[in-house]
Amino acid sequence: MKKLKFLAFLMMGIVACFGLTSCGDDDDDEPGDESSVVGTWEVKYYDDEEGCGNITETVEFKADGSCSTTHRCEDPYEPVVKSKGTYVVLGDPEDGCYIRMRLMFDDEPGVYETVQMYVKRQGNKLIMYNDYGDTLTFTRK
Repeated sequence: MKKLKFLAFLMMGIVACFGLTSCGDDDDDEPGDESSVVGTWEVKYYDDEEGCGNITETVEFKADGSCSTTHRCEDPYEPVVKSKGTYVVLGDPEDGCYIRMRLMFDDEPGVYETVQMYVKRQGNKLIMYNDYGDTLTFTRK
């Protein structure tokens, strides 16, 4: 459940960011400039619904097209959820675009999930939007 919620937030953040602004042209399926999102991004927020309290989510995008995510609850009895995979940027993150990630979670080896989110980069902030209208603002670490 936590993994799905994390994925939903991650997707929501990326999709919403891209959905609220124009990518500058109609060729959204063409690869864009990955260099502006390369790095490690982190967001901290409170989620009473999961019962974990404070949550820290980290996303790392590497120049070789690989990525990883970590979802950590404040509750020490809750497992840390990690995933790794690949990503592609569809458009220009400075203008707002989509990032598509293909992730495999540590607790489900061999099973991949594809996530697409709308994102917009503003300086050291990466704003991600999901399909549910939720927004997460990640800060470059």
